[in-house]
Amino acid sequence: MHALSDYDEALVCPNPHSPRSWTMCKTLDECRSPTTIAYAAAARKPLTLVCLDQSPDFASGAACEAGARYYLANLTEWDSGGLFVGCFHRDTISAPSTSTWPGFTCTPPMILDDFASLFTPTSDFPHANDPTVCGFNLIPYETLNVVQSRYGITEHVAATDYTITWSQASYASQAATVAEQAGPSASMKWNYSLLEKSTLPMPKVGKQAGAMWQY
Repeated sequence: MHALSDYDEALVCPNPHSPRSWTMCKTLDECRSPTTIAYAAAARKPLTLVCLDQSPDFASGAACEAGARYYLANLTEWDSGGLFVGCFHRDTISAPSTSTWPGFTCTPPMILDDFASLFTPTSDFPHANDPTVCGFNLIPYETLNVVQSRYGITEHVAATDYTITWSQASYASQAATVAEQAGPSASMKWNYSLLEKSTLPMPKVGKQAGAMWQY
């Protein structure tokens, strides 16, 4: 109901394996600073990543040193086709002294979600998605029609980011107000029975300063 902030969302749906959720830091010193560490922890955004060494067959070889720790420096859109170049600081303190890998490396252009096949949050990252309150699965038919006509796609359409604007009449809690505003002569009567049937109580998330869900 337009009351969820990014912080509220991160309480139940931090999406730690998505590059969109990783903390960025400009320099290695900044990545290691207590301020950055505290910010990442409060925002529930992974800071320290580990190389999976599951990269595609790049011409220059693997994109990172398997098992080494890295920090995301930046993600830069490479062209209008949805490809990105990711640059990473290698944590030289935790790396073997005999390693010849560079302290700063950038990947070839790749799809944003594919960065998750190269890097993953370290195993000590404590937050995971809560499946009971995380995620929505709906795309309006109007949007599907636009996508199909624009790109010629007829199946397997998926969206990862979208914005939905609800009217006041979209909420069952506003049924009485909407009916009062419409008046007895209104030609449209709102039926909330299906919405009420599919509405469940929100689970308690815990007491968090500034969060929406508290008990």
